[in-house]
Amino acid sequence: KEMKLRRANAERDLMNLLRDHGEEEEEVLSGWMGKLNQGATGDKVEHWRDRLFVVHQKVLCYVSEKYSGTLNDAMKLEDVTDIEFCSFPCPMKQTCFCLLTSSGSRFVLSCMNEQDRTRWVEGISATMRGGREVVKRTRWRDADENGGVECKDEEGARELEEEEGQIGLDELSRGSRAGKTLDMSEHDKSPAKTREEEEEEE
Repeated sequence: KEMKLRRANAERDLMNLLRDHGEEEEEVLSGWMGKLNQGATGDKVEHWRDRLFVVHQKVLCYVSEKYSGTLNDAMKLEDVTDIEFCSFPCPMKQTCFCLLTSSGSRFVLSCMNEQDRTRWVEGISATMRGGREVVKRTRWRDADENGGVECKDEEGARELEEEEGQIGLDELSRGSRAGKTLDMSEHDKSPAKTREEEEEEE
């Protein structure tokens, strides 16, 4: 119940923030994704934290859990030089992608399935190229106990898959710049940060 309440509060905060900026929630690239903690290997559930993300003014942001009604800047998309597909030996973390910057930093996110990853990668790529951030209608998702996400209703999930399955899959399968695939199981063996350190970063 506590998790569902936090998610409901985050979704409410995001809708209020978008209205304040004159934007409609159904027109903004947004949704739930898992965020890999800095320095974590990604092979354990506790290495990930689910966040409600949104692309706002060419910045990837997420709704703060500590400070209601605020957005935390995760990464300026103009600094992103490449996007790579990756996977981790952790439940529900096989469809991830990594944002790479010219400074060498990495920001890793997990999606619920291939269609959702395609939606995010294409939307972020369009923003990197200077296109509109408005990509596709958002349907909120809830995270399960293992950190995965799913649509709240089956009909909405089917509609979403049908819509998203029509765009970009052929291009990605041919190996676009956003279509590299990495196995991150042996990548970045630096110690994972504690929950307290992660919360301080927010």
